Amino acid sequence: MNEPQASTPIESPFPSALPAPATLASSGAWGPLQPPWAACRRDGELLVCPRECMLPPHCVKCGAPASERHTAKLYWHPPGWYALLLLSLWGYLIAALLVRKKAVLEVGLCDRHARRRRRGRMTGWMIVLGGVAVMFTGDPIVILAGIVAVLTGLLVASAMGRLAVARRIDDCYVWVRGVHASILRALPPLY
Repeated sequence: MNEPQASTPIESPFPSALPAPATLASSGAWGPLQPPWAACRRDGELLVCPRECMLPPHCVKCGAPASERHTAKLYWHPPGWYALLLLSLWGYLIAALLVRKKAVLEVGLCDRHARRRRRGRMTGWMIVLGGVAVMFTGDPIVILAGIVAVLTGLLVASAMGRLAVARRIDDCYVWVRGVHASILRALPPLY
């Protein structure tokens, strides 16, 4: 006995008519949905991923499960531009700002490394504030020491706040150094 089947409306092939992602995953229409880090690959000790990407939910420093997510903005320019430093610091800075490429990654940190990062950044900024405070004494030697303290504090805050380092950025991908080996081992090779 053939029962009449309910007619289904004609579906539009255009993206605005696509079903919700959960429907796609459960129906198997397009296969299982990929996680945001599915495009990530490893190239030796480097992570290769799209310029805007969410990394796996593990700490980039130790590979433990991540308790916090942070946005890492990475910048890179071809190393040949450093030759401008021989001519002019300002010329280099302007050129580097014009030719640099940017990548934005969302990375995970475990509690231990998130605390270490916060502590290091806070320490750096406290050194900067201390350096600025001593510069108001008026003594030239102390002013010079304050300038050194400000620069040191900025370096400490920057180094302790760094989540990863761009080794190279092209039009589509970024090569990232500083990602824990356990995360890299879990990714397929680039070649």
